[in-house]
Amino acid sequence: MSDRSDCPGSGSFHRPVATFRLAFKGEVMSVRRALRDVSDWLGQQGIGPSHRGTVQIVMAEVLNNIVEHAYFGTGAGPIALLISDCSTGLAVRVSDKGGPMPGGRLPDGTTPDGNHPGAMNEGGYGWLLIRTLADDLHYERSGTCNKLSFLLPLRGDRRE
Repeated sequence: MSDRSDCPGSGSFHRPVATFRLAFKGEVMSVRRALRDVSDWLGQQGIGPSHRGTVQIVMAEVLNNIVEHAYFGTGAGPIALLISDCSTGLAVRVSDKGGPMPGGRLPDGTTPDGNHPGAMNEGGYGWLLIRTLADDLHYERSGTCNKLSFLLPLRGDRRE
């Protein structure tokens, strides 16, 4: 995952229509402000409330996982966010300096053990949501930095 703000598509890269960059501290209130800023920017790009809601779900899961897990017990560290508005959707890149993903890879995104239809456990669904709503998920650990990239497709009318 490079720092380029290119868009994936058809085996080549295309320049994005617009990009959004934000660096902030990995703490709950900073994540909340970042989510608001992302939503405002998406609105400025003409992306409608339905798509903004999907983006908010995925971004909230990703960013809160960083706060709750990558920085667990170490204090709030930096988070960098880059979103590129592309013809294929929103190309997202998130990096942090927290602890690595367990096993050095993304979680499977399966339901928590022991769940059955009708069970409503509070946690364990984040990666299932992320994997359901995002495409092209990629994680790498580079030195002391976690790097996550994915595509949030904007299917149908972008204004929805």
